[in-house]
Amino acid sequence: MTDSFEQYRHEMIKKLAYEYWERKGRPFGSAETDWASAEKAIDVYLLTSGQESPPLEIHPEPEEGPFRPQQGEMYFGYEH
Repeated sequence: MTDSFEQYRHEMIKKLAYEYWERKGRPFGSAETDWASAEKAIDVYLLTSGQESPPLEIHPEPEEGPFRPQQGEMYFGYEH
């Protein structure tokens, strides 16, 4: 991956992790969890959009819990 792609990916993860944090009511101490969830979601998005080749282990769905899109909710341009 190129540095510019990594910067693009990092920025997307950062924005999504912040969105997760805000959705949860801005709790103290959730940064690592929010970042990990955002990273998984962005990697799935990049893989399905063809922008990144798959790693050795793929997690095709975001984790269960408050981060998983609800039925009918838009998620990176795809309705679930």
